[in-house]
Amino acid sequence: MCPRGSYLPAPRFNRVLSHQGSIRPVFPDNEPTAHLRVLFLAKLFPWPLNFGARQRVFHLARGIAKAHDEAVIAYDTVPIREQEEAFLANSGCSAVSTIPRRQVLAHRPVPDHSWGRLLRKLRSADMRLRSPLPSFVHDVWSSDLVNQLRSVKRSTSFDVVYATQSWMAEHALAAGFDRIIVDVDDLLSHLSRQRVASSGWHSRKPIELFDAAKDQRYERSLPKRFMRVVVAKEEDRSFFAPADRERVSVIPNGISVPETPSPEPAIANTILFVGTLGYGPNIDAIRWFATEILPLIWQQKPDVSFSVAGYGAIGSLAEVLKDPRCIVHESPADLAPLYDEASLVVTPIRIGGGTRIKILEALGRGRAVVSTSFAAEGLGLRGGVDLEFADTPTDIAARCLELLKDRDRRRALATAGRATVADRFDWISIERALPGLICDAVRANSVHDGRPGR
Repeated sequence: MCPRGSYLPAPRFNRVLSHQGSIRPVFPDNEPTAHLRVLFLAKLFPWPLNFGARQRVFHLARGIAKAHDEAVIAYDTVPIREQEEAFLANSGCSAVSTIPRRQVLAHRPVPDHSWGRLLRKLRSADMRLRSPLPSFVHDVWSSDLVNQLRSVKRSTSFDVVYATQSWMAEHALAAGFDRIIVDVDDLLSHLSRQRVASSGWHSRKPIELFDAAKDQRYERSLPKRFMRVVVAKEEDRSFFAPADRERVSVIPNGISVPETPSPEPAIANTILFVGTLGYGPNIDAIRWFATEILPLIWQQKPDVSFSVAGYGAIGSLAEVLKDPRCIVHESPADLAPLYDEASLVVTPIRIGGGTRIKILEALGRGRAVVSTSFAAEGLGLRGGVDLEFADTPTDIAARCLELLKDRDRRRALATAGRATVADRFDWISIERALPGLICDAVRANSVHDGRPGR
């Protein structure tokens, strides 16, 4: 394990993955499949499973560990030992270590207006302009993380690296790893383009336009930079050039479907939103619902309460949720009681990418859902059967009111939606595809003389 609170020495996995030296042939002539040594790079520590991003990271790691020898390095706040032990016990991974994430100071103690600072800023700007990497990679870049991964590479050999998010994959590439699979469940260039399109003209608009174009060019180059790219939906696979799509695989998001649905509350007057509270698309959704949709609902049904729950703090949204009928649950230990109290779940998402685990969770819990069509993109859910779609404040308010007043309709949607999720989005089924994906990617790479997939 990595010593708590320190960056050195680097994590070592020799006690579990003992093979040293050069990488052996992964697929000998007489061996059609292989038990591989996988280094899994997690963008955050995948336990506890209290929000969607952690759930995807955990289930990816667990799926790989079912057939391969897997060690995990997480780049995050160092967890307590009980969390490390719980992750190992539930994931089947061989070892886990955490490299402390670099902390960014919220305030600079002394403003520096010197010529030296100006020159440093100019050099930094010039570097960003010349670099093929986008700003979202530079913003999180850590030399400490690269040095740690170099030490890991020297001490223990791995057949393949599976990195969650492109910026983690870039750190592995800088550390000298060649066989890298990158999991991009959320294409960030989609979000940057949406932000530019929705903002008016201002002094930084040219820079934002440049950054958005660079983000898109970079993410489209991922199949050339890495051995394999994994996305969460078929629509994201179509983002890449046709010639590159053979190196892009789809592993959808899923949920662990509860054995029984949540019991229905006696009074239908609570609408629930669940999502990470500091995430931009969720902030936009909560603000939009609270300011433009909820007042329309209150005009006809003033006793309705709006419950907002998720990992993190509500921050700047406190002002739009100040009505006592709006109830905020910051980082709740358990979402089950909140689903039990809700008659309806809303996902008024307008921007972002990836797929919405929050929709799958709500349906799996047996709750009727009103969603924008954008939020459910890539899930293949049936409007009017699995959930209700609405895209304007008036239509969303109308669908919510209709369902709150019609118990039979809520039950029909909840039953159909839950059955669809159990059939197509259960993590147990999704995990089964991961070991084969790893083998196929390494085998395909070996055909090309063992050269890096970039």
